[in-house]
Amino acid sequence: MQPPWRPLLRLDNTIFGLVLVPVAVSGWLHLLEAAGQYWPIVAAGSYGQPALSLLASAFSAVYVSGTSLLLLTSRRPLARDEAFLPNFLAVTGAFSVYGFGFLTPAGIPPAGPYVPLVLLLLGAGLVLLSLLYLRRSFAVTPQAHALKQAGPYAVIRHPMYAGNILTVSGLGLLLGTAESLALALGIAGLQIGRAYFEERLLAAAFPDYALYKARVGAFLPRLR
Repeated sequence: MQPPWRPLLRLDNTIFGLVLVPVAVSGWLHLLEAAGQYWPIVAAGSYGQPALSLLASAFSAVYVSGTSLLLLTSRRPLARDEAFLPNFLAVTGAFSVYGFGFLTPAGIPPAGPYVPLVLLLLGAGLVLLSLLYLRRSFAVTPQAHALKQAGPYAVIRHPMYAGNILTVSGLGLLLGTAESLALALGIAGLQIGRAYFEERLLAAAFPDYALYKARVGAFLPRLR
């Protein structure tokens, strides 16, 4: 008897794509609201923090909208991991970032506002760049569509997960509490776990993956 979650795996891209549609709409509404709030500050001549905050919100709205569209138009994978743990890690790692919304921020970020916002922007930029190369190969759960080796994938094997780690690190520092830092650390661990199971699947699906793995670092570029 097959586990009850396996039939859902055939529809997971569509399900997650539909779930992200209202999140994307909410992101664009938040961006418009933030633009209205920051406009008096910008008009007064202060550009640094408002610009970084607006860019972070814009990146978030574009990312969620893009992933929703890619998931809804995703093609059938060549292979997928149907075991419970890899899929559980993937879903938890993808959506646990919204846990930051339930945390109360510290009065003043211990690292100041600029370092967290820069981490957010770097992470979001890396994620969006990765999406441009993944396109319809993007998925939440472990799936093998194609072996990507161009763009950011020529530098590190998991630019999406590396970008996510930078993003949650920025969020954890921006909130500046022990709970937010613990959540950021937990999400970073989930991304590493996702990468492990994804590599296992890709190595089984693509004979060239072993050579690619030997040549390119996982989360940091290889010096040689």
